[in-house]
Amino acid sequence: MIGFDVWNATHLRTQLQGYGLEVEPFPQTYQRYSPVAKSAEVLINRQMIEHNGDPVLSWALSNVVMESDANANIKPNKKKSANKIDPAVAFLMALGNVSA
Repeated sequence: MIGFDVWNATHLRTQLQGYGLEVEPFPQTYQRYSPVAKSAEVLINRQMIEHNGDPVLSWALSNVVMESDANANIKPNKKKSANKIDPAVAFLMALGNVSA
């Protein structure tokens, strides 16, 4: 299952489906991110995530700045993060599709 950001992704979605791949929208909302981001935080703190020492993912995870809403829901904020967080966002989306 491949998660994708729904914004401007019609062509990508069509191509992936054309290759026979299963795709699932992953809206960049508090509702979609908060449960997976909170679970990921617990798994990371308990050192239960193994990524074969990938330095890029480690770097991206260290760059993530979470924003929260009035209900304590969280999601990553690219604008507030000093450096790139795309690999970390991809990790959260993948984890979210596995646990959904």
